[in-house]
Amino acid sequence: MLLATDYEGAENPLGVRRAQIQLATFFLARGEEAPARRIAADLATEKRDLLMTARDELEREVSPQYWEITDRGSNFSYLPPERRAKLGEVFALIGQGAGAAGVEA
Repeated sequence: MLLATDYEGAENPLGVRRAQIQLATFFLARGEEAPARRIAADLATEKRDLLMTARDELEREVSPQYWEITDRGSNFSYLPPERRAKLGEVFALIGQGAGAAGVEA
């Protein structure tokens, strides 16, 4: 379902791609490479700048909680350490997908 999301007209295509990267780390952390590869293949068609911005944001976010004047609770941009450690693997898969598709990653 997340890959079927039409993000072209989305207000925040970066947020959609970031969520897809997060989902790929979830699958890899669980040892499920096939769905992570499917996500990576889809991400391989994306502009490198947008993907690198998403990665930078995910690597910078260190707090699992988000606080405002009213507590919103979970920080959706936060990756737990075991999933953050999978970012390199996700981007390696994206690179493989880009190479196979003839897309410059």
